[in-house]
Amino acid sequence: REMASRRGFSLVEVLIVLAVVAFLAVVVAPGYFGVRSRQVLNSMTLRVIADIRQTVERSKAQESGLQWGIRVWNPTGVGNDYYEIWSGTSYAAGTVLAKIYLSPQLNFTDPVDNSSRDVIFAKATGLPNLSTNIVINSSVLSNQIGMVSVNTSGKIDYDLVKDLVGYWDLDENTGTTVSDNSGNGNSGTFSAAPPTWTAGASCKS
Repeated sequence: REMASRRGFSLVEVLIVLAVVAFLAVVVAPGYFGVRSRQVLNSMTLRVIADIRQTVERSKAQESGLQWGIRVWNPTGVGNDYYEIWSGTSYAAGTVLAKIYLSPQLNFTDPVDNSSRDVIFAKATGLPNLSTNIVINSSVLSNQIGMVSVNTSGKIDYDLVKDLVGYWDLDENTGTTVSDNSGNGNSGTFSAAPPTWTAGASCKS
């Protein structure tokens, strides 16, 4: 009776396999994860703008006889940023309809850390109480943000900004320091005399 021959791997074959695996890890994997991370950022930005637009429609329809709003939360910590859809004359825990968390790799950089912001839409008209930007940053992608813009005329838009050096709202209204809301840490200081602050200014570069 003949024994079936068994053949192992040669050292050369093992080295070839290891080289292929190393190539995939160094060249292919970063590209894949970069694409996937951009999809996560894009998807979350679209979710935020869709929820804002739906909230506007609730106010226009005066659903439940109320005005509606969005509160954006940027609490201290990582991976715990969220926003809430609420109704009524002012925000309160009992008025919240929905609470939506960002993906763990995403965070708000505008509003800044340990703060929140309300955008309230008037009954019937759906017009917001302020012009503002909501900035979403990815901890995986460098120099890329998702930005949702709302202005008092009712226009709501979004943009995915790449190769961003910094994003300055210029809304400090006092002092000589301006915060970078891109997540890149490029805050600035006016070197000349203190500026004259004007409401509604914003800048990105």
